[in-house]
Amino acid sequence: MSGISTPPPDQHVAPAPPAPPTPAKPVRILILEDDPAHVEAVRRAFLDSGMKAVVHLARNLRDYRALAAAHPPDIAIVDLHLPDGNATDILTSPAEAGPFPILIMSGYGDERIAVEAMKAGAIDYFEKSFGTFAAIPRAVESSLRAWNVLQERKRAEEQLRESEEKYRVLFEGSTHGILATDIETRRFVFANPSMCRMLGYSAAELLKLGVADIHPKDALAHVMTGMKTQIREGKSLETGIPCLRKDGTVFFADIGGANTIVNGRRCAVGFFSDVTERRCAEEALRESELRYRALFENMQEGFAYCRMLYDEQERPGGLVFLDVNRAFELLTGLKNVVGKPFSEVVPGIGESSPELFESYGRVASTGKPEKHEIYFEPLKQWLSISLYIPIKGYFAAVFENITGRKRRVELLRKQRLKLRASAKDLKAFSQRLIQVREQERRNLSYLLHHEAGTLAFLLRRQLTGALPDIRARRSGPALGALAEGVSLLDRHIAALKKYAGDLRPPDLDGLGLVKAVKYLYADASEKAGLRLSFQFRTNRHRFDTTASIIVYRVAQEALNNVLAHGAATFVSLSLAVRDGLIRLLVRDDGKGFHPDRALKADRKSMGLRSMKEMAEILGGRVDVRSAPGKGTSIALTLPARPAAAKRPSPSASPTPIPRPRRPNSQ
Repeated sequence: MSGISTPPPDQHVAPAPPAPPTPAKPVRILILEDDPAHVEAVRRAFLDSGMKAVVHLARNLRDYRALAAAHPPDIAIVDLHLPDGNATDILTSPAEAGPFPILIMSGYGDERIAVEAMKAGAIDYFEKSFGTFAAIPRAVESSLRAWNVLQERKRAEEQLRESEEKYRVLFEGSTHGILATDIETRRFVFANPSMCRMLGYSAAELLKLGVADIHPKDALAHVMTGMKTQIREGKSLETGIPCLRKDGTVFFADIGGANTIVNGRRCAVGFFSDVTERRCAEEALRESELRYRALFENMQEGFAYCRMLYDEQERPGGLVFLDVNRAFELLTGLKNVVGKPFSEVVPGIGESSPELFESYGRVASTGKPEKHEIYFEPLKQWLSISLYIPIKGYFAAVFENITGRKRRVELLRKQRLKLRASAKDLKAFSQRLIQVREQERRNLSYLLHHEAGTLAFLLRRQLTGALPDIRARRSGPALGALAEGVSLLDRHIAALKKYAGDLRPPDLDGLGLVKAVKYLYADASEKAGLRLSFQFRTNRHRFDTTASIIVYRVAQEALNNVLAHGAATFVSLSLAVRDGLIRLLVRDDGKGFHPDRALKADRKSMGLRSMKEMAEILGGRVDVRSAPGKGTSIALTLPARPAAAKRPSPSASPTPIPRPRRPNSQ
């Protein structure tokens, strides 16, 4: 459509005469003018010019802003002075910063106003007159061309800024050092932060230096040769170049080079990559390989590095030797095996040692290392084989000939069996020895109680009867001697009874274990002023002789410890038979001690050791729990074996001496 198109219904547009062909896209124009005559003149000018245009009309700033938001124009024609403001209120500076160009018109031909409008962001300025109204279409076209130029320049500047920002970020953020050198002066013209960090200089300091300042003297000739190559060929790459830091230390760098122009000067740009750590790692790797090779060749164990062979179903089917050390050949007797399959080196190995190949297959499949000891039938040797996978599809095996060790282990096993048999015999012998010793003590006790005791009693009665006759003869000194002898004889009788009781407590045979232990502790209570507590749950168990002796002796030794060292005021004793075990527990509230320390001190630990050894004779144990200030607890546990039924024998079971009745203790 030619002419002016105005969508709002309140705007009248005259029919446009035929016009020559114009671009298909009409120009969108927004006019801000409050004078109808001026608006009509502008419309007439567009109609006369034949320019395709879509015109929107605003009479004040509020309508202008609403139309600009709803129908963004290609260009706006704005009166300088408006009823509700000024055109400068909607201008942006510079002009290209706005969303569209603004053409200012004014009824005043003031050059100062025109300059201010242009500075405020107008694309152009013209004075209102009938002549200028007719030229408005050309002014719009000119302004649009100028606007397009400004927009192109704006886009170019933005692209340039983006490009500069991108390269600035790359330059400053690169982990590689970047250093530009003037080709003629060999002086530096710029350096990035990474380069400054590598060398230890600030950027300002580097710009005062040249190539000769950052390389050791002995490497400078090689550096200059590489730089000449870069200048001549346009690029280069040098590896492992030594570079000198500000502090005098040296690092190594790979340097890639290219030529460029910087501020009109031909420059060689170097891209530095610090490879000091890599170089050190490579050197360490070389040293490690040398050490490995020395270890490989001189280790005592055999070592084989192999590649697994797989069948069509990807199952391990064999192996090929890739490398072996000398010890492998010496241990196995296999020579020249490198590059050969195991089945060729040792024919029939799969049938004679299938477990070996099964182990290889597991390690190859799971990746988990294994260690085995096998008898290698083809070599008639015991081998310890450690297997692991360094790389998938390959595995390493460490061989050790353990035939000698296996023989020693077998010999040791046989010796242990003999030792166990001997220990069993010794245990039985020790048990018999205790029984024999206790029988001897029983006999000696019987003799002291019934023979020596009776003799002493008769002697005393005889001497006592002689006293009246002696008095009749008036033998004063003799009477005194006789009286002293009687007193002495009394003391000896008591001592003999005590010794007999220590050798073999008569109560143990006459009254049984429970009463014997009870009387033992009751005597001690009377003499030492101890408070006692007894608990017996034996269920009428008949203790065999050895068990009775061990229980009595452990109870006696525990009591001796209380009296000698414990400083206790209360002692509890419990004896029970349950679950096939005899359990004796003696506890006191004494000062306590460290059991481990006591066992290390020979003088103090004889009692503890004897208790433990007696318990072990019958397969029992003694547990001692104590701590300073916490009292002591001694627990004996023995297998409960019933006593063998016997007929009482006068010689074997002497009649006990009657004991006085003891008061019950709590």
